[in-house]
Amino acid sequence: MGTTRTELYTNRHNALAQPLKALAHPARLAIVEHLLAQTDCINANFVELTGLAQPTITRHLAVLVEAGLVSSSSREGKTVYCIAPGAWQALDGSLGTLITLAANRPVACTPDASCC
Repeated sequence: MGTTRTELYTNRHNALAQPLKALAHPARLAIVEHLLAQTDCINANFVELTGLAQPTITRHLAVLVEAGLVSSSSREGKTVYCIAPGAWQALDGSLGTLITLAANRPVACTPDASCC
Protein backbone atom coordinates (compact mmCIF):
# COMPACT_ATOMS: atom_id res chain seq x y z
CA MET A 1 0.00 0.00 0.00
CA GLY A 2 1.26 3.50 -0.82
CA THR A 3 1.85 6.52 1.33
CA THR A 4 -1.17 7.80 3.23
CA ARG A 5 -2.07 11.30 2.10
CA THR A 6 -2.97 12.60 5.54
CA GLU A 7 -3.69 16.09 4.20
CA LEU A 8 -6.85 14.69 2.58
CA TYR A 9 -8.37 13.90 5.98
CA THR A 10 -9.46 15.90 8.98
CA ASN A 11 -7.30 16.24 12.07
CA ARG A 12 -9.85 14.07 13.88
CA HIS A 13 -9.48 11.28 11.31
CA ASN A 14 -5.69 11.42 11.42
CA ALA A 15 -5.65 11.52 15.23
CA LEU A 16 -7.93 8.49 15.47
CA ALA A 17 -6.00 6.51 12.85
CA GLN A 18 -2.71 6.57 14.79
CA PRO A 19 -3.82 4.61 17.86
CA LEU A 20 -5.94 2.28 15.74
CA LYS A 21 -2.92 1.46 13.56
CA ALA A 22 -0.89 0.84 16.72
CA LEU A 23 -3.52 -1.61 17.98
CA ALA A 24 -3.80 -3.40 14.64
CA HIS A 25 -1.28 -6.09 15.52
CA PRO A 26 -1.96 -9.14 17.70
CA ALA A 27 1.33 -8.81 19.60
CA ARG A 28 0.55 -5.22 20.53
CA LEU A 29 -2.95 -6.21 21.63
CA ALA A 30 -1.41 -8.91 23.84
CA ILE A 31 1.03 -6.37 25.28
CA VAL A 32 -1.79 -3.91 26.02
CA GLU A 33 -3.88 -6.62 27.70
CA HIS A 34 -0.85 -7.61 29.78
CA LEU A 35 -0.27 -4.00 30.84
CA LEU A 36 -3.95 -3.60 31.72
CA ALA A 37 -3.68 -6.55 34.09
CA GLN A 38 -0.83 -4.87 36.03
CA THR A 39 -1.16 -2.52 38.97
CA ASP A 40 2.17 -0.76 38.34
CA CYS A 41 4.53 0.05 35.48
CA ILE A 42 6.52 -3.02 34.43
CA ASN A 43 9.49 -4.20 32.40
CA ALA A 44 9.01 -7.93 32.38
CA ASN A 45 7.31 -10.93 30.81
CA PHE A 46 6.82 -9.45 27.33
CA VAL A 47 9.03 -12.03 25.63
CA GLU A 48 7.35 -14.87 27.51
CA LEU A 49 3.93 -13.38 26.82
CA THR A 50 4.32 -13.12 23.05
CA GLY A 51 7.09 -15.56 22.18
CA LEU A 52 8.79 -12.81 20.16
CA ALA A 53 12.41 -11.71 20.34
CA GLN A 54 13.34 -8.81 22.61
CA PRO A 55 14.15 -6.41 19.71
CA THR A 56 10.71 -7.11 18.23
CA ILE A 57 9.05 -6.49 21.59
CA THR A 58 10.99 -3.24 21.92
CA ARG A 59 9.71 -2.10 18.53
CA HIS A 60 6.09 -3.02 19.39
CA LEU A 61 6.35 -1.11 22.66
CA ALA A 62 7.81 1.88 20.79
CA VAL A 63 4.81 1.89 18.42
CA LEU A 64 2.41 1.86 21.38
CA VAL A 65 4.36 4.68 23.08
CA GLU A 66 4.47 6.73 19.84
CA ALA A 67 0.69 6.36 19.56
CA GLY A 68 0.34 7.60 23.15
CA LEU A 69 -1.44 4.44 24.33
CA VAL A 70 1.42 3.37 26.59
CA SER A 71 3.76 5.54 28.59
CA SER A 72 7.35 4.75 29.43
CA SER A 73 9.78 5.99 32.03
CA SER A 74 13.16 5.04 33.42
CA ARG A 75 13.29 3.29 36.76
CA GLU A 76 16.57 2.01 38.21
CA GLY A 77 18.21 2.06 34.78
CA LYS A 78 15.41 0.14 33.08
CA THR A 79 12.56 1.36 30.93
CA VAL A 80 9.19 0.54 32.42
CA TYR A 81 5.84 0.69 30.66
CA CYS A 82 2.26 1.30 31.71
CA ILE A 83 -1.09 2.22 30.19
CA ALA A 84 -1.67 5.94 29.45
CA PRO A 85 -5.28 6.43 30.60
CA GLY A 86 -5.83 9.81 28.93
CA ALA A 87 -5.19 8.43 25.46
CA TRP A 88 -7.58 5.57 26.10
CA GLN A 89 -10.30 7.96 27.27
CA ALA A 90 -9.91 9.99 24.07
CA LEU A 91 -9.97 6.80 21.98
CA ASP A 92 -13.08 5.65 23.82
CA GLY A 93 -14.82 8.93 23.02
CA SER A 94 -13.92 8.86 19.33
CA LEU A 95 -14.63 5.18 18.80
CA GLY A 96 -17.72 5.34 20.97
CA THR A 97 -19.18 7.96 18.65
CA LEU A 98 -18.50 5.82 15.57
CA ILE A 99 -19.86 2.69 17.21
CA THR A 100 -23.01 4.47 18.33
CA LEU A 101 -23.59 5.88 14.85
CA ALA A 102 -23.07 2.47 13.24
CA ALA A 103 -25.22 0.61 15.75
CA ASN A 104 -28.10 3.06 15.39
CA ARG A 105 -28.28 3.11 11.60
CA PRO A 106 -31.91 2.76 10.50
CA VAL A 107 -31.03 0.43 7.60
CA ALA A 108 -28.69 -2.48 8.06
CA CYS A 109 -26.67 -3.21 4.96
CA THR A 110 -25.80 -6.84 4.44
CA PRO A 111 -24.22 -8.46 1.38
CA ASP A 112 -27.61 -9.77 0.25
CA ALA A 113 -29.43 -6.43 0.75
CA SER A 114 -30.18 -4.17 -2.18
CA CYS A 115 -28.12 -1.31 -0.71
CA CYS A 116 -24.80 -3.10 -1.22
